[in-house]
Amino acid sequence: MLDDIGTHTVVQNLRLADRLGIARCYEVVPPAGSAPVDAPRGPYAVVHPVPKFEYKRWTREGWVRLIEWLRGRGLGVVLTSGPDESERAVCAALAGAPGV
Repeated sequence: MLDDIGTHTVVQNLRLADRLGIARCYEVVPPAGSAPVDAPRGPYAVVHPVPKFEYKRWTREGWVRLIEWLRGRGLGVVLTSGPDESERAVCAALAGAPGV
């Protein structure tokens, strides 16, 4: 039985695969992007500021402060989004925000 309240989506999907007789695969396959990623050379954090669901969205100020906090601790920051132009615009605006 699936439980979308107390069970993580990954676990739900693995249980569904079990029920369908599909072998579990624990390999993480990163998506292939069309443009090269200029990842920082040292330690970095990945920030995905545009979640799929509206109820998971945070304020612009919250993202700016988080990015400042991460950078203040010596981490580079990589912003990610989906292919939608509005999502990419959010990342571009955050990347160019004062203090970020």
